[in-house]
Amino acid sequence: MKAIIRSTILFVVTILIGLLSFNANIFAAPLQLTGNIDSMTIRHHKISIPEGASLLTVKVTEGRGDLDIFLKKGRTVTGNSVALLKEDSDVCSISDGWQEIVALNHSSKPVISTGDWYLSIVNLNDDPTLCILSVFIEPQPEVKRRLYFPYIYDAGKWQTEITLINVSDSETITGELLLYDQNGYNLAGTKKLSLAPNSRRKFTVRNDFPDPEKIRYMIFSSVENALQGYAKIIIDGNLRAALPAVYRINSGDLSITHIASTEDWATEISLLNTTSENREVTIKFNTGQSKIRSLKPGAYESFFIYQLFDKISQPQITSATILNASGILGSELFINSSLGIMEGLLLKDETTSEIFFPHITIEDGWSTGIVVYNPDDDSCDLTITPFDMNGASLSPTYKSIAGQQKYIGSVADMGFPANAAWVKVDSSKPVSGFELFLKINQMGGYSGVNISRQSGLLAQVGSPDVTGVAFINPDVIPVSLMLTAYDSDGGLIDTEKLTLSAHEKKVGVVNNFFSEAVEKATHIRFSSDHKVVGFQLNLTTDGEMLDGLEALSTAPGYDIAGDGIIELAAQALEQSDPVRFKSLLDQGSLQMVEAAGEQFEMSSQTGKSAASNLAEALRQARMTEQCSKFINYETEVDGQIYNFHVIFDANVNTWKLGGL
Repeated sequence: MKAIIRSTILFVVTILIGLLSFNANIFAAPLQLTGNIDSMTIRHHKISIPEGASLLTVKVTEGRGDLDIFLKKGRTVTGNSVALLKEDSDVCSISDGWQEIVALNHSSKPVISTGDWYLSIVNLNDDPTLCILSVFIEPQPEVKRRLYFPYIYDAGKWQTEITLINVSDSETITGELLLYDQNGYNLAGTKKLSLAPNSRRKFTVRNDFPDPEKIRYMIFSSVENALQGYAKIIIDGNLRAALPAVYRINSGDLSITHIASTEDWATEISLLNTTSENREVTIKFNTGQSKIRSLKPGAYESFFIYQLFDKISQPQITSATILNASGILGSELFINSSLGIMEGLLLKDETTSEIFFPHITIEDGWSTGIVVYNPDDDSCDLTITPFDMNGASLSPTYKSIAGQQKYIGSVADMGFPANAAWVKVDSSKPVSGFELFLKINQMGGYSGVNISRQSGLLAQVGSPDVTGVAFINPDVIPVSLMLTAYDSDGGLIDTEKLTLSAHEKKVGVVNNFFSEAVEKATHIRFSSDHKVVGFQLNLTTDGEMLDGLEALSTAPGYDIAGDGIIELAAQALEQSDPVRFKSLLDQGSLQMVEAAGEQFEMSSQTGKSAASNLAEALRQARMTEQCSKFINYETEVDGQIYNFHVIFDANVNTWKLGGL
């Protein structure tokens, strides 16, 4: 019969985090105590859990006989029987085996929390029993956020500028700006940076970094995630393009929406392998031709399309898809040197069934072009609907795009009414697309895919450029929009509140949006009660260079929270660590995993294989839906499509994996 004859506190051990040299980067070695526990005796230990701990594991290995363990926060358990001790405890382990284990994490019941917890070990044997006690406290995993500038070239007539912007109102962001060459080697010249809330830092590569001609990409690494940025590529002082920095690593095929390879036009493609593995990608052109490129871990390469075909222009090639591109970042520049115009786009795996182009014009010598690419093998149908400034819809135009082909249209040739102010494209299949504005020696554009936002950033406004801005309300209900202008130090310049009726558009130079002059402003943040679509064009005051940028996200952490938690889960699976894997799950998924029991046993060969397959499926997942605290993904396993999600759990202030 399990009954306690006497209760004696033999000694108390206090585990202090400072004594374990515990910090956010190095896990403490397990504390291990060995000794005999007398017959029918309880031994109590106090465990102090510090802030930032994410996992407590207590393990008791028994020499012979039977030991039970009970854990309670704030005090020791009381009771004169196992049943009463169990009832009084917060968690216990009372198996008949040779080992007892209890673990606390952010999804356990109870959840891990800061403070003193009391462990009670009970010997119910007739003889003294050898007890080996191991206590392990693990910190909250630190996930480094990596903001990529995937295209840097600064040599000869080519120059590159990069800009970093802290989009937090309250958090100072510290980190390192790392420099890499084309082979992925980390170059000398790392900058340790600290950006105050809402501040902005600009660097000219040739002036601010050593050996600028060797640098091919940069990464800003930080534990904070409220950072945005962009790069400007300039050729010979009269051609310029803008490329957003990148948090989210592609996990699917990349669309090259537009290629121009003629006597007058050249298209340059750049590829960056962010993975630790050799990657081989296939570029499948709209003509049916294919080219294979190989990239070592961390390697970067760039090439013009004609260089893939014995330096012969390929006017028949107008678009492409890059296959097997998970972990690859890409960009393209299309250049017409004789006209002195250039623009660039990121290559992404994102597509959408609706694209918004918030500004069109054919006045004062301007022309507007829209490009839509169908990466599917089958054809798709487009409905192109123009709207006037007040939001009234006008007569739509209908187009079809064959598989692996694109539609390119000039607004002047599309037959829109004279009062058409912006355009929405609905597609029967997911597509990619962008918009271009041209005037003599000026060209600027931006991506139209997934750029609707409730909060956003116009990353560069004002001197030395003239900045034009357009916003549209894509919804059928009115939107309240707040604009806030900041200087480079993060100082507030002015705020302005706007209201946009259903489908209404507002457009103008930056000063027109504010009641006070904002010449000293360097960037503008906006927030609204519903999603809006915005973009900007920047024109140098001499009229020589133009570039465009879509409004960037001011919640970039949400864009990569999913990638971070997925990577942690994949690592736990590959390392056969079920405790850490479970600590990353939301409550519903944790209950299902624990109910599955042996199905999540990772120690066997079969279990390791299954865990490895699940890790690969997680890493190959594609984001399909996103809001501020929920991101949905889909992945394919054995030909079947499965959905799962990453969700922010406010109770524990961290992201969790669910829906597996």
